[in-house]
Amino acid sequence: AAELYPDIIVATLNGFDPSDPDALSYVEEELETGKWKMIGELDLRNRVKKTEIAITDDTVMGILALAGEYEIPVMVHYDFEYGIDREDGIAEFEEALDANPDTTIIYAHNCGSDIVLLMAEHENLYCEQESGIVSNDVDISRVVAGTDMQVHENKPEKAAAQYKELIDSLREAISSLSETKQKKIGHTNAERIFNL
Repeated sequence: AAELYPDIIVATLNGFDPSDPDALSYVEEELETGKWKMIGELDLRNRVKKTEIAITDDTVMGILALAGEYEIPVMVHYDFEYGIDREDGIAEFEEALDANPDTTIIYAHNCGSDIVLLMAEHENLYCEQESGIVSNDVDISRVVAGTDMQVHENKPEKAAAQYKELIDSLREAISSLSETKQKKIGHTNAERIFNL
C-alpha cells in the first residue's frame, strides 16, 4: 500500500515478537531496505494484549539502538503498571530513554500528565494522541495524532468508514487549538519525525 500511495501511507515495521532474540537480525535486515519510516507499534507492557515485555529487555534495547542508528522512530505501547509495580515500570521506561538518546520513542495513545512529565526530562520522548484534548503543558512539537485503528476482517468498505469516523473524531478533538497547533499535531510533526 505504501508503494502504491507513497504520499499518504507511511510504512511501519511491526508484526514481529520484540522479545524474540531473532527479531534483532530481522529488524536490521528490514531497516537496511530503507522502506520503513517507523518501527511499531510494539506491544511491550500491554494489558489488553496481555504482553509483559520490559522495554529494557535485551532484544528491545537492541531494536531501539538500531532505530536510532537508522534515524527512525519507535512507537511503543507501555502500561507502566502492567506486570510490574508502577514506579518500577516508569523507572524501566526512563532507563530505556536514557540509554537511547538518539532514538525517538513515541508513547502510544496517550499524552497524559505522566507522559508530559517524562517528556520534560527526555528530549527523545514523543507521544501519540489518540483522542481527547491535548494538555496545555505538553510540547506540541512532540505530539502526533493517531487512530489506533484495528482491522480484523477483510472488509475495505467497513474499514474505510471506521477510519473516516476516527479521523473526524481526531479533527474534532483538536479543533479548539490554534491553526498552527492543529497543523503540527495533524501532519507537520509527523513529516519531521518520519523524515517525509
